[in-house]
Amino acid sequence: MAMWQTKIAGLGLILAACSTTTTAGPSAAADSGSDSAALPDTAADAAKDASAAQDASDVTAATDTAPVDSAAVDATPTGADTAATPDGAADGDDAAPADAAQVDAAPTDSADAADTADAAYAADAADAADAASDATTVNEDCPERAKIVYVVTQENKLFNFSPDTLKSNLIGTLNCPGESGSPFSMSVDRNATAWVVFNDGNLYRVSTIDASCLATPFVANQSGFDVFGMGFSADSPGAITEQLYVLGGSPGGFTMGPNKLATIDLNTFKLTSIAKLSPIVFGADLSGNGNGELWGFFAGTSPPSVRQLDKTNANVGKAYLLPAADFDGIASWAFASWGGDFYLFSLAGSQTKTAVFKLDGATGVTTKVINNFGYVVVGAGVSSCAPTGKTP
Repeated sequence: MAMWQTKIAGLGLILAACSTTTTAGPSAAADSGSDSAALPDTAADAAKDASAAQDASDVTAATDTAPVDSAAVDATPTGADTAATPDGAADGDDAAPADAAQVDAAPTDSADAADTADAAYAADAADAADAASDATTVNEDCPERAKIVYVVTQENKLFNFSPDTLKSNLIGTLNCPGESGSPFSMSVDRNATAWVVFNDGNLYRVSTIDASCLATPFVANQSGFDVFGMGFSADSPGAITEQLYVLGGSPGGFTMGPNKLATIDLNTFKLTSIAKLSPIVFGADLSGNGNGELWGFFAGTSPPSVRQLDKTNANVGKAYLLPAADFDGIASWAFASWGGDFYLFSLAGSQTKTAVFKLDGATGVTTKVINNFGYVVVGAGVSSCAPTGKTP
């Protein structure tokens, strides 16, 4: 999952909600969009070859050592948010991957079209439920597609990302029905289905095959959760069942808090609060894993940090403090737990495109592995099928 932030005047600390730009177009976001009528797309998840994307190949050998700290840090933002709009061109010698063709636009004003789209969503949901049921019955392995990381950008691009090779491929462009903003956060389930919340609070179901997008029955702003970070975590170590956890909530919303931990039932689309974070920290993306753990990438601590969360009571536990020089003035962030490590997607300081860092889960060392991803990443998702240990 991930977020898009704006800077706080005078402090250089970023605590605004994801994708807050207000210009029109697929790469712009409304900070608090109105709930426009959902007009779900009728496109089927027909498999097609994913568009090739240029590997974001700038790799540096610079290594920052981050101390491991068990104490949680409270950071309460005080300044006013101001919109930050990154430029649209790739920087340096990293050319941005070519855009893939957009999926078909959603039907607009026909009740019949809406009924058809509802039926399409229900059919897709039933297929996913059947697949999950089959896996539970025979304990089949997850599909290979569910074992890698996916990222979504402010520009509505969906990529897959292989942490072991640092290669990414453009899958397609999101064209979600009824959306009035841009992506805010994302997670991926064991069936390799991506779930994307936009900054208008609406939740969408997205194919990781072709980036086709369906609206869901999720009602925005449940329990004051306007927008939120999100991540799937296995119910117990090695379990083939998982739960979607989200972090956000009122009063004050995502960036002012106090943030609350909650779950979303993807059968009923009901959000259920668990507890407020203790100690209180703000503005976190979430990532879980197959060990049943839940972690947050907190831009609102000083310095920014990665911290483990107790899924039962929202207590903040083990922490990795990130090198301030690399994350000072952070404006957007996302991350994923993979192979016992964490992959951090960050736009900070004077950057105009996202850089990628690897946080070693054993040593706490943070290393920049990609200088320029070519886009502004606002969400990252990984399922509980992903590897949880170091590869040989």
